[in-house]
Amino acid sequence: MNLKKILFTILLFVYAMFILGCSDSKNESPVSYESGTLVVYKDTDHKTKYTAGNELYDRSKFTAAHRSITLGSRVTLTNLRNGKRTTVEINDRIDKDSDYIIKVSKAAAQELGLMFETDTAEVSLSITSLL
Repeated sequence: MNLKKILFTILLFVYAMFILGCSDSKNESPVSYESGTLVVYKDTDHKTKYTAGNELYDRSKFTAAHRSITLGSRVTLTNLRNGKRTTVEINDRIDKDSDYIIKVSKAAAQELGLMFETDTAEVSLSITSLL
């Protein structure tokens, strides 16, 4: 009887380790919804410069920089002033102590109704897909 309890305990332990080992922690992100200030990349920010995602910055693509969302993830941004929305791919990083929550390409900014590099907007951000 004692041997059965020991075997059962060992099997239970192995099963628990298997289940814990199968969890996919790389898809966890520290944020799923956020609101705050958005800024626009200036043309001089990334002229012939590579992003943290190792891509050449292209202002015509719908891309953005965030402090912690996994690179390659897609987020939907909503301009809280005019209700316009767009989806961008996170391919770069901003400083952790930035006053803004996200920095977007010119194409994404225009989709949100921003016309100039100096424009800012209050936006809500929600994660559409994580890598």
